[in-house]
Amino acid sequence: MQRCYIKPENWHNGSTLELDAKEQHHLLHVLRLAAGTPVVAFDGEGREAETRLQYHETEQAAYLEIQHMHAVPKQTGEVEWILVPAIIKGSRMDSLIEKATELGATRIMPIQTARSVVRLDTRQASNKVARWKRIAISAAKQCGTPKLPIIDSVTHLQDALQRLQEQNTPILQGSLQGKPTPLARAARAYLANHVPALAILTGPEGDFTDAEYAQTAKAGCIPVSLGNLTLRAETATIYALSVLQALRQEMQTED
Repeated sequence: MQRCYIKPENWHNGSTLELDAKEQHHLLHVLRLAAGTPVVAFDGEGREAETRLQYHETEQAAYLEIQHMHAVPKQTGEVEWILVPAIIKGSRMDSLIEKATELGATRIMPIQTARSVVRLDTRQASNKVARWKRIAISAAKQCGTPKLPIIDSVTHLQDALQRLQEQNTPILQGSLQGKPTPLARAARAYLANHVPALAILTGPEGDFTDAEYAQTAKAGCIPVSLGNLTLRAETATIYALSVLQALRQEMQTED
């Protein structure tokens, strides 16, 4: 069944949902859906509605007629996955956002690091975040998740570390130095203690600098291994989120 994103502020009490121009164009002219076609609407915050596409002949505009609405309840012990990736080049960052959405990232905090190839000014960073949000919506439509990750403004490593420390969020850092703990082992210990959130920090092309490793160690980050191979930056995030999801399912089965 086709899925359609409706911004949370556009869900009013009533029996219909209005479509913005982009969603209307997609349903009518890209997908070529006929009036009466079932469509699942979602707001990215856990609310969904089973609807049917309808058409205002006089206004030449489409809308969704609500058949049934429900909210996806938060699971007991559900952990927020906070992804803190260094920005990487072009389509690879787009792919990272897409896969992170599909794999259940709750929040994405993109950062610039010393070895980040991409350098963004304020306007460029704002445009990038807007693009990443559109990519996340498209990924959510495809995979069926009712929730979108919050995508924060681009920031620097130190600012991200400080914010997570203030929230008492454990940070697992993908590390290529020394003998880091396997990710699954480190994450299991935190999940067993029912932490509300867990952050995963991944580096750029060329990895973190020695100074940044010292910085993250001072901030209390736990170095973790993402397998025996040196992964591309975007692959590292996919690996990490996949391990976390598998681990959570495993632990829920054990309970």
